[in-house]
Amino acid sequence: MKFVLILVSLLFPFVSMAFDGDTKSNGGDVVACTNNRGNINYELFDLYEGRRLYGYEPRYSVAWDKPIELVQEVIQNLRKYDPIRADLYQRFADSLYAEVRYVFYPLYDIRDEGVRWVPQNCNLEQVVWQLRTPDADGKKYYFNRTIFNKLDPQTQAALYIHEFVYREGLQADPFKFQTSVSVRYFTAFLFSAKFMDSTLEEYQKKVEAVGLKVNPVNPQ
Repeated sequence: MKFVLILVSLLFPFVSMAFDGDTKSNGGDVVACTNNRGNINYELFDLYEGRRLYGYEPRYSVAWDKPIELVQEVIQNLRKYDPIRADLYQRFADSLYAEVRYVFYPLYDIRDEGVRWVPQNCNLEQVVWQLRTPDADGKKYYFNRTIFNKLDPQTQAALYIHEFVYREGLQADPFKFQTSVSVRYFTAFLFSAKFMDSTLEEYQKKVEAVGLKVNPVNPQ
């Protein structure tokens, strides 16, 4: 009997992982590349694609070493174009810590990437699950803490924003966001120097192109 109880207790994290995976809706990935010395470098898939495919070089920030402050900076930069969306992301940010569960086991891959490309010496690592409905403890995000702790602050901040963008898209129209292609594009755009130089019209064209709602600048 003791053996059975011990076995169940050892397996419980993996049983829990499988159960929560059934209610997942999307995930966040990083590109993990191994260099000649065997060291692994991590970059959010969104920012990697942004640089390689769209020419979106990430901008530098005075909040570079503080991910939550960088998230706040992105939201404030967004506010001048889109106060409604900025308010939405601020609400997501305010509830973030209460909705996160950090785990130390691997999160299996959620095949929501759609079209993807990574070099031969790199692979995608699942860092976050976002659940369709919160678990019994009210946790909506599962973070692989082992990998998350290895990410630089900008990557951590961009991962948070990725989840906010995906959450908005799924709430608005889950059929449009069955893959994360548009989410990755918009996240890379928000972290780019190009975003800071965009006109309102250019910003709204990006929003429309990724399938999100174009909000009024001056909501009544």
